[in-house]
Amino acid sequence: MPIRYRALRALLANSSVALSVVGVLLLATIWWGTFMFAEFESEAATRATRASTVELAETYEAQVARTLREIGHALRLVRHAVAQQQALGRGVGAPVLPALEANELLPPSLLFTIARTDEHGAVIESTRPLPDTSVAGMDFFEQQRDYDSPVVGMPWRDPATGGSLLPFSYRVSAADGAFAGIAVVLVDPEFFVASFDQARIGTHGRIGLLGADGFCRILRQGGASSSGSQVDIERLARSAETPATIEWDGARGYLSARPLYDFPLFVVVGLSEADGLAAAGAANGSHIRRALFGSALVLLVLGALGRVGWTMQRARTRAAEEQAAHAARVEHLAFHDSLTELPNRAYFTRFLTQTIALSKRNGRQFGVFLLDLDRFKVINDTLGHGAGDELLREISSRLKSVLRESDFVARIGGDEFVILVPETTAERQLSRVAERILEATSRPVSLPGSEVRVTVSIGIALFPDDGGDHEALLKHADVAMYHAKAEGKNNYQFYSEKLNEHSLGRLALEADLASALNNNEFVVHYQARVDARSNQIVGAEALVRWNRPGVGLVPPLEFIPVAEETGQIVEIGKWVLREACRQCVAWHQEGFPGLRMSVNLSARQFSDRVLLDDLQSALQQSRMPPELLELEITESMLMRDAEQAKRVLGAVRGLGARTALDDFGTGYSSLSTLKHFPFDVIKIDAAFVRGALADQQDRSLTDAVIAVGHALGLRVVAEGVESAEHAQFLRARRCDELQGYFFNRPLPADEFAALLRGWQADAPASAASVQPIRRTGRAGKIK
Repeated sequence: MPIRYRALRALLANSSVALSVVGVLLLATIWWGTFMFAEFESEAATRATRASTVELAETYEAQVARTLREIGHALRLVRHAVAQQQALGRGVGAPVLPALEANELLPPSLLFTIARTDEHGAVIESTRPLPDTSVAGMDFFEQQRDYDSPVVGMPWRDPATGGSLLPFSYRVSAADGAFAGIAVVLVDPEFFVASFDQARIGTHGRIGLLGADGFCRILRQGGASSSGSQVDIERLARSAETPATIEWDGARGYLSARPLYDFPLFVVVGLSEADGLAAAGAANGSHIRRALFGSALVLLVLGALGRVGWTMQRARTRAAEEQAAHAARVEHLAFHDSLTELPNRAYFTRFLTQTIALSKRNGRQFGVFLLDLDRFKVINDTLGHGAGDELLREISSRLKSVLRESDFVARIGGDEFVILVPETTAERQLSRVAERILEATSRPVSLPGSEVRVTVSIGIALFPDDGGDHEALLKHADVAMYHAKAEGKNNYQFYSEKLNEHSLGRLALEADLASALNNNEFVVHYQARVDARSNQIVGAEALVRWNRPGVGLVPPLEFIPVAEETGQIVEIGKWVLREACRQCVAWHQEGFPGLRMSVNLSARQFSDRVLLDDLQSALQQSRMPPELLELEITESMLMRDAEQAKRVLGAVRGLGARTALDDFGTGYSSLSTLKHFPFDVIKIDAAFVRGALADQQDRSLTDAVIAVGHALGLRVVAEGVESAEHAQFLRARRCDELQGYFFNRPLPADEFAALLRGWQADAPASAASVQPIRRTGRAGKIK
């Protein structure tokens, strides 16, 4: 008799074991029947959920269709009324809405806002006030230029109420068929889902309107609404009669979409299988209770017969399982990243060491990639650490999706990843891998409440050419990665000895810069600002310079970016602010009481929480009148957090100091910046001034900036004045102040004081006799 059969007989000979087997069979029979019935109930509930999805979609379709017919009818009435006005010889801009409203031909204004624009997008009439007086540039307006069919735009945010308005538009044509504007009906998108609360669609259900372009206009999930998400239209087009099976929130559901024919829209209805099964679960409760009662009887018998033996065996088994699980968990934690579940630095170091040994034995090459996320700190600080963690998990998933199974990827730091690509023989192969990584990581990432784009900088080291051990390979990949960042980020670079020399120079510069402030190595140079009418020096701009020991004056372009990156720019900026205020007061006491001082703020300094305290401290310590201090910022600083920037600028003005918008005309510059932020001065970018004499476009832009500044009551300063012709051109345009090499290069404080005294003694009687200053400085103006 085989050994296994003898063991089975011996086991069954034990009465407690035999009773246990019988009990297990009874329990299996009870629960098998219960689960079979529960499965039947669940399948029935699933079919009911599918049917309910179709039924709710039909109901929702009918409701929305009625509303859209009313909206479409109103738009056609407006178009017809405009056509009648033209037929009567009136202009296309003649009002039509009052007559239609008086005849009660328009839908109720409590729910709908009807408006009409001209061909430039300006609103010429409306049944209710609109948040904006122009729709130029909005998606629905631009589409109507080319299409004579209804258009549904993306929700339009109303800044006055904080709500949204969903635009439905129709092209309005002139008598000759030319585009003459649009008729638009604006509706709160919540109107389309307001009657479908959580009780109707369930906790995880979804209902809303989807544009034919694939973007949701309004989507309600449970009790929350959103817009702007994108959906696969082709898949939904097949789900009208048979709902599509989908996955969301970790559970399965059914989604049905039906096209609407008056407008390019779909109604979308989705019900969660979990919500549908909730009722079935309640119905199965009684069956489960009966099964539990029967099971309890069986377990009582089993427990009475084998309690002691089962308890002892279970205790031994549990102890062994816990010991094994603990060992596996400890090993996993020791060698894996808890956030992304990727191998960590320790695991990678061990794997890299083994790969090096194997490659040396077989004479093979491999590549090491070091990746660092660009702008990760900005995203982490802006959206929160939860969003940052989600971003890291998504990047980890994308990296794994574009690599081969033989490739090894690990997370070795906060936003640093490392990849080992084995058995490669050429840089060309590694380049293809790097390009796939760049393409995969640059796609948008959807985070809670926002969609962001993130890029990576990649450094590549090749074994054995760039190092024979793991420390050398990682160090050289790190050098190449920092070079990729210096080259503009979102690219990859291979290691070379030249890069290593550059890296060592950068480290030396960082080390010297860290001690420069304590060693009093920074100096401030000053450049004059001249009143264009009186030709008097009315102010000076403070510009920091670094007198590096053994090197001399370092160009700002070499040390300012490093100071920005390391954060030292904040302390440097505080020192420049204090020194400039102190020097300005000293010049006041020397006989130049009205001289103003202009100081540049860096991006980090402007966002520093103690900026206002530093400003107040500098003014109090120097006893400088605050109205003679002017702080210069660039518009890119405002765009990071417009509301915070507005509060900071308002607080600066509250202290009595002035603010200037530097380099106006470049980057983000717009009239809205001057309108919404409290500036006293705008400075025309030097590039426009230099090209104004030869380039008509630069000349026109300079004229426009001066005109806009004066119209808004701002003082206009022109930078980059390098010749008498430049000065004459700007005076003719009534520019208020001039600054540039024509008057002086930035000078140390003592030389600038001499300049002030000489200028005051030889000041010409009028601006017409402006002459350049013969003195030359030792460094140009670089901000």
